[in-house]
Amino acid sequence: MPKSNHPNAVYKIGFWSAVLTASLSIAWAAAFAFQFSMTSQGPWDGVEETARSFNFVTDMINLVFALPLSWTFVVMMVSVHFFVPEDKKIWTMIGLAFAIIYAVMANINYLIQLVTVRASLLAGETEGLGLFVSDNMHSIFWALANSYAIRSIARGSSALARRPQTPRRQRPDRWIEWRT
Repeated sequence: MPKSNHPNAVYKIGFWSAVLTASLSIAWAAAFAFQFSMTSQGPWDGVEETARSFNFVTDMINLVFALPLSWTFVVMMVSVHFFVPEDKKIWTMIGLAFAIIYAVMANINYLIQLVTVRASLLAGETEGLGLFVSDNMHSIFWALANSYAIRSIARGSSALARRPQTPRRQRPDRWIEWRT
């Protein structure tokens, strides 16, 4: 087995950040599906109605997973950068830059929701809140939710750093490929 130039910590951090990123992504998707199934999808009835019907579990539980997902994603992207050949690092560095933009946008959005919006809705303080609540399709929440498009650019950029594939018949996993 060839000796690696990467410290053991890079492997461990890379592995666990990837596991956490995948796990949090699955948890977020499940929580989002749960939320979507529990809420009405009709037109927005205003911030007062949002405050009256607010329930943390059915309105914000996915954010509990989305917030740390942004952190683990950035750590995973840093780890990916360590494992690509020098001539491909430009792609992972671009990916890392976009991952940081995504994380900043997502953290601002989710912390506004979890700290400010949640507390204001629970206290019945609705003045000026309509511009921030996620129920309003014209709110700042949805502008910042475009962070997921930025995250896709991060993943796409890093994907360009992949090593060339071994020819099909020489791959060690060829025995599991689908035969027609």
